[in-house]
Amino acid sequence: MLVGDDSGGAGYLMRTTGPAPSPALGRIGAEVFRLDLGALSPDVGTDGDYVTDDLCGWLAIRQARQVTGRPTPR
Repeated sequence: MLVGDDSGGAGYLMRTTGPAPSPALGRIGAEVFRLDLGALSPDVGTDGDYVTDDLCGWLAIRQARQVTGRPTPR
């Protein structure tokens, strides 16, 4: 599932890591990969660049860095 883009031609795609919800997190785990939107493939895990397995945490860190004025990592 496409969850965002970098405004430069690449997208952030999320895939579930398994069918069962995580009891600790109360949700299904998911991994996010960065992949060129002009070269999408069915296997983003192999063809994309791994970003995180915690989308909400990654977005919170990016937001905090934007608020404080520090550079946001890719």
